[in-house]
Amino acid sequence: MEIFTFIQMGAKSEDIELEAIGGDGTTVESIIDNFKNFKGEEAQCFMPADRERLLAVVESAFGDFQYFNKIVRREFAAANERLQERASKASRRLSRRLSRVLSSSTKAASSTKDVVVTIA
Repeated sequence: MEIFTFIQMGAKSEDIELEAIGGDGTTVESIIDNFKNFKGEEAQCFMPADRERLLAVVESAFGDFQYFNKIVRREFAAANERLQERASKASRRLSRRLSRVLSSSTKAASSTKDVVVTIA
């Protein structure tokens, strides 16, 4: 329902961020895979009446679930691309920092043969 409200309010897809929470072993990758085949009409709620209201609201706003599903899939694909981009940038920054640390450690320890690098 939150996705529906978010989209209906005209929010930007750049504002969607994916993050795995909880300790059940769920990963962001598994969430992305699930959203590739997202079907809002298969949503489950604890109370059957809540499910019926949810389905009716989405249908009245989007006309049918085909369009709604397409929008949700597109938004999550875009969020995944941004996530991958951020991860790639973070990896490059870490690599550059590590190279600088190794370079300065090697120069500082030029009189010894052992260099220990610890990454916390």
